[in-house]
This record gives sequence, structure tokens and C-alpha cells, in this order.
Amino acid sequence: MNSYIIIKINKVNWMCLGVCIEDIIKKKKYSRLNGNMGHGCYAVDNEGWAYAHDIYNYNYKQFNFSFTLNDVITVKYSPLKLMLSFSNENSLQS
Repeated sequence: MNSYIIIKINKVNWMCLGVCIEDIIKKKKYSRLNGNMGHGCYAVDNEGWAYAHDIYNYNYKQFNFSFTLNDVITVKYSPLKLMLSFSNENSLQS
């Protein structure tokens, strides 16, 4: 079963969307992602940077994906495939 959420961006300065491992981010006291491994998040930010807790090739890498005011972002998670995907419905980026 896939899960997804749809988010409309109403205000943005710096924003990060994704999923996290609750125990890890609590231990890290919800500190901001800074490029280190083991931060507990799988996410993208509005400037196009991706963060992966334990996958070196995808942690703190910049991709051609961004979002800003009034964009509509869909975040999909497939637990069977262990895949997280993001799409920007306004610009058709994914």
C-alpha cells in the first residue's frame, strides 16, 4: 500500500519535506540537516537539496527539484519498494 500527502506551499523561507526516523531525530534534538550522515531524515528542501539518513550517494546532493510559494508538492512513499518520491504539480518536476 502506498501512502501520499499533498502540500500547498503558502509561505516559504527554508522548508524541508520528507519522512524521518522519530527516535533518531529526537536524540539529535531536531537539529537542522547539515550534510552529515545519520541525521534520521529522507527529505528534499525548497532549494533542491536531498538528504538521506544512510545512503551516501544521495545525502546532501543537489537535484533539479525545487519548490516555492503556491507550488503543490506530492510526497509518495512505497513501503514495499522502500521508495520515497516527490513531485511538484505546478512545474511537473519530479
